[in-house]
Amino acid sequence: MTFTNPIALAGLVLIPILIIIYLLKKRAVEKTVSSTYLWKLTLKYLKNRIPFSLKNSLLLLLQILTVALVSLILANPYVTAWETGEVIVIVDGSASMMTETDGQSRFDRARAEVAALAEDADANHRVTVIYAGEEAEYAIQRSDRTEDIVLCLDEYTCTWGDADIVGALQLAQEVQEQNSLASILLYTDRTYTQAEGIEVRDVTVGEWNVAALSLRNTSDSQGLVTFQGEVVSYGADVTIAVALYVDGEYTETCIVTCKAGEPAVASFDTAFSEFEIAEMRIDNSATAKVDNFPHDNSCYVYPDHPRTVSIQLYQQNTVIDRFLYASLLSLKYATVRTVVDPEKVEYTGYDIYIFDGTVPERIPEDGAVWFFNAPSLPDGLPFGLGAEVSAVKGETKQLLGGVNSGTADYGTLSASLRLTGTVVTRYSPIVPVDSTLTYETLMTVDGQPVLVAARMGRVPVVVYTVKASNLTTTADFPLMVRNLVAFSAPVLFEGIEYAIGDTATVNVPPAAEGILLRHNDVQMDLLDPVSGEITFTEPGRYEITFTDEEGESLLSYFCFVPVPETETAIYMEVEAISALALSEDAAPSYEPVAIWQYLLLLLAIVYLLEWGVYHYE
Repeated sequence: MTFTNPIALAGLVLIPILIIIYLLKKRAVEKTVSSTYLWKLTLKYLKNRIPFSLKNSLLLLLQILTVALVSLILANPYVTAWETGEVIVIVDGSASMMTETDGQSRFDRARAEVAALAEDADANHRVTVIYAGEEAEYAIQRSDRTEDIVLCLDEYTCTWGDADIVGALQLAQEVQEQNSLASILLYTDRTYTQAEGIEVRDVTVGEWNVAALSLRNTSDSQGLVTFQGEVVSYGADVTIAVALYVDGEYTETCIVTCKAGEPAVASFDTAFSEFEIAEMRIDNSATAKVDNFPHDNSCYVYPDHPRTVSIQLYQQNTVIDRFLYASLLSLKYATVRTVVDPEKVEYTGYDIYIFDGTVPERIPEDGAVWFFNAPSLPDGLPFGLGAEVSAVKGETKQLLGGVNSGTADYGTLSASLRLTGTVVTRYSPIVPVDSTLTYETLMTVDGQPVLVAARMGRVPVVVYTVKASNLTTTADFPLMVRNLVAFSAPVLFEGIEYAIGDTATVNVPPAAEGILLRHNDVQMDLLDPVSGEITFTEPGRYEITFTDEEGESLLSYFCFVPVPETETAIYMEVEAISALALSEDAAPSYEPVAIWQYLLLLLAIVYLLEWGVYHYE
């Protein structure tokens, strides 16, 4: 027992004072009297009364209790009790919890269970609610307020990914470190083979789901494309109709018999010479059952994104030009236009502009720019050229690699280059004129840069000044050209299918001023043209469109994000689960309980007893 106002206990000193008063109280004295008649009547009357010594003792005891109780009440005492009724609730927030019956989802049922638990919340029955979405987090922590607990999950909805149960158990462990007696409840639709230290409560009610898992296209020797898909039924054996739509037009229907939990193949016979988008759609109209999870009834496939790089090579007739041109042509995805007439040079419309041995009238702004062996560099570049260096007769200089900056650009530019036995007899050193510019040095001679790459805003710039070398006759030269192309015109968007939670990189071309993102034909926020990243948080069709400064479309890319198979499986048995071990410092939690009101009731009873004893005749 502890006290919030212990100074009031000083009142207990009145108890010995009270005892002393009783001890010093005047006693009866014997006297001789002339008659005993009156005393006989008095004795006759006192035979039916409590003996005087017993009454006084009772009064003393009751008065001592009164003083003690008054002092204790003023000291405001309280005792501590174990919080044996504390509960930690984990609510599964994965996509499968969206499975709905009669307008109520599994997540809704779990939320209703939490509300029921909240009705019993008090200081000795605290409730913690943990939402296990993509990342686990506290919805409310160790609360005894019924209203707050009931409302704590209102702002949460199911994620499209898996539930972070491991993270939720880590949060539960934090609570159990404060009260080791707290129990864990997990509301989920998963069946665990074993649950140690956790009470798993099933929120399923016999639902059914049929899912379109995947759709793939294959080409035959003549280039004709056919499609094959995969579907699965969970919760029942069923025969379903699966339709194929190509470029938005209905093509054919395939009848598929599914055994519960076993994937089945849907094959389509119609062949196509080309396509832009194909959809496999489940038709449940002929079945008597209601699909309780309709979010996975369609899946899509797109053709692979073609890799194309347009290059303009403005050159003079030198030996190196033949090697450069041949190296460019070896790239199957590159189209190369050669120009020797200055009047025919174009400054827009290409991914890469190469000026070999010449200086352009102006620097293009909608593509990468390469300067190979230029007599000088135009104004506006962050580089200049030093005086040309020629080796004396019989002397050669070693061509070496540059400085590894550890960046992704350096990795792209230096991939597979060896530079073994490569010598140089004539070159011009490259001199940076902007100390704030970040650039990559790929090759050096005598410590001086001869191949550098940088980005001026979003425009890649390459400067190469090796004018006489055996590099062009080695395997490193076409590798160097390939790496420079990969740096200058990277794949803009790679992949036609992603998973929930994946992040895709969008390499924005210099000509683009913006990126539009559409999800299921609904425009979303504009993407940052600098970072160019997309994190897929919802299933469906995505379209990424690059736009110019007027907002007009330059080119578009497409991809599909399916509902994860772990979530379409609305009945799934998973591995054993257990609560995390607690530290040695973990102990039961104690809750202070005030008892002054009980002492006040006892004081009232003592007072009534004292009054009764005092007036009893």
